Amino acid sequence: GDDGDGDDDGDDDFEWGDGDHGILLDKAASTIPRGPRVAKGWKPKFPNLLITGTPAAGKTTVAKRVAHESGFLHIDIANDIVKKFNYSAGMDVDWDCLVMDEACEDAVIDHLEPIMQMGGVIIDYHTCDFFPERWFQHIAVIRLNTSALHPRLVDREYEVRKVQENIQCEIMDVSLEMARENYNATIMELTNNNWDEYNRTVATLVEWCGQHNLTRNDTEREFIRQRLEHPVFPFVNRTMPVDNFRDHGFDGVFDERSTSEIEEERAKQLERRES
Repeated sequence: GDDGDGDDDGDDDFEWGDGDHGILLDKAASTIPRGPRVAKGWKPKFPNLLITGTPAAGKTTVAKRVAHESGFLHIDIANDIVKKFNYSAGMDVDWDCLVMDEACEDAVIDHLEPIMQMGGVIIDYHTCDFFPERWFQHIAVIRLNTSALHPRLVDREYEVRKVQENIQCEIMDVSLEMARENYNATIMELTNNNWDEYNRTVATLVEWCGQHNLTRNDTEREFIRQRLEHPVFPFVNRTMPVDNFRDHGFDGVFDERSTSEIEEERAKQLERRES
């Protein structure tokens, strides 16, 4: 997208590869608010978009394409933040998913707060009730017919009860009601059952993003790059062995077992579940 300097830099403005990541730029650190304690009640410089919906509805696929065509920054909460920075309280073996408690949710919020204040961000996540209301001005709930959702869940190799739970969530409008209960923002229901609906959904969201004439300067882009590449503060996944962290002086709740012991216990739990 156009960053305001007269040059059309294309998608490189919002896609950063591996490189020499040094200390956060002094200029960025001094001019960009660091978290909610610094600036309460703020409004983003540009509007932000939340894309939510039942797992396998196609949120990330839609979000990536909208970001590519609009110049907005896409952040996949599960992979880009929670898994990357270990912002989880461990693995729920029964449901085969990461568990996030209040401390984990706070860590995600603190990590992303200054980026969200800049605006022009697309967040995608299957739940939305812990994000601050101030983050989003527009919410897209991706909907699927159960006949389209079921095979997608099966393709992910979810267990039967996990498939059934997600089908029920879609039938009961869980994602839509969660958005309505937690945000005073424009909420759109958009379908993604087939290729034509996918293209219409993307076009609708690209058009919305295009209304806001997003620009970023070099300092903002560098700050975002650093923020998405490095942990902001030490945060320990409770399933990680203590030896990984003791020598670094990290405080927190640790699992005293070794990595092999944790993996062995997880394997036993999976065997019991399958038997």
